[in-house]
Amino acid sequence: MDGVHDRASRRTSERLPRRILVGTFVGAALGAMIGLIAGSIAYDGTAVIACTLAGALGLGLIGSFVGGMSGLESPSPGNEPSERAEPLAEEDLTSEESLRRPPAGPTGRP
Repeated sequence: MDGVHDRASRRTSERLPRRILVGTFVGAALGAMIGLIAGSIAYDGTAVIACTLAGALGLGLIGSFVGGMSGLESPSPGNEPSERAEPLAEEDLTSEESLRRPPAGPTGRP
């Protein structure tokens, strides 16, 4: 592998576990709150505790999935990995669109 892919793999491997953990904890906390509220409205006694645990488990799993998926998304614009330090600064790598158009034919159309 070249340096670009090594850096991208390293960044993803650093970002992914952290986002999975954050997603799990945020999902579990929200699930516990929603489960507690729903359980206290619908049930009493130990069923409230069961609803709280079920909400924490269910939304914790969903949160870890969403956190994992967000860890795989592309970086912000301008932070993408590149083979060159400043690819837009080199003139041979960029060109105006009008320079790439074919020359006009005898009818005036390309």
